[in-house]
Amino acid sequence: MAVAFKELAGSPVETYTPEGMKAQRRILVAWEDRHAMVAELLGDEFEFGGRPQAHYPNRNGVVAMDVRLEPWPECPDEQGAFSDITTDLNSYSGKYTQIVVDYELLDMTGSRPDLPDVEADTFLIYRMDFGGEYIELPGHSLS
Repeated sequence: MAVAFKELAGSPVETYTPEGMKAQRRILVAWEDRHAMVAELLGDEFEFGGRPQAHYPNRNGVVAMDVRLEPWPECPDEQGAFSDITTDLNSYSGKYTQIVVDYELLDMTGSRPDLPDVEADTFLIYRMDFGGEYIELPGHSLS
């Protein structure tokens, strides 16, 4: 189900460079719907998988890459003192969240010949994680 939103005045802002288009939008959604909107923008369960990232209107190669949420207006309900930093959080129930969405152009130039062939309008996103294992060896055991 699509989340209802309002776009704020002054939005969107588009930037064009030799590397491609970037854009930023500022929208308002109900506080209670903020996580559902993030899922719509970044894909299922905030992961790049399942449902794809949302694209910028009329620009399929320009997709949502960064999403920032802020209470709007910044005045929480009176909640008194908190006691647990891991569970207590300001509540803005019945108010709005301002969501700032940064869009970027995916590399569609074919500059990576090592990538597999894909169907049209399919976007690949790669992640890399690295690590190492270390073992201590006493100097007298080396030869």
